Amino acid sequence: VKPCAMDMVELICGQEARMKVQKISLTNKAIRSLRISEMSLGILSQVVASPARINLQLDESTDESNCAQLLFFCRYVHAGQLKEEFLMCEDLKETTKAVAILNKIDNFLEWNKFSWNDVGSLCTDGAPATISARAGFTTFAKERAPHIVSSHCVLHRHALGSKTLPDYLKSVLKYITESEFYQSTSSQSSPF
Repeated sequence: VKPCAMDMVELICGQEARMKVQKISLTNKAIRSLRISEMSLGILSQVVASPARINLQLDESTDESNCAQLLFFCRYVHAGQLKEEFLMCEDLKETTKAVAILNKIDNFLEWNKFSWNDVGSLCTDGAPATISARAGFTTFAKERAPHIVSSHCVLHRHALGSKTLPDYLKSVLKYITESEFYQSTSSQSSPF
């Protein structure tokens, strides 16, 4: 990545700027300990300062090495504008059950001085571990904060619904989805 970045900077800004980019350390230690930590703290400070309740989107996923992970996104208000940020990716080592997800979120909230009262809504992927009425994550979260509104992610609904559509409706859905994607990227917003 760095050689490509140096070439781009040289083309746009000249040799002197290239030399400055060359001095930047891109070792794992430098990236993880400094840059990523600084960005995370900056985002968290904005989330903490949000005047409105935060909205969380959770997705439990399994990577190509068969490791289950919990992805955690946040929507919040900062400087009068709605912002969306990726907050966390945690391994789910033992199990992907609702209790394990709840424990990860509880630990994250506690570590960062949040409470469930700061959460306004939850959006999940629709997996049984997240939406089950008796033992799902959203059920447990609502026990902690009854005001929370929960929903099933629109993109996951789209994927499920489009599996059984006849071909003529799939082409209409594809056209609508592409035009909506174009509209959302041109206005710098996102579908979540």
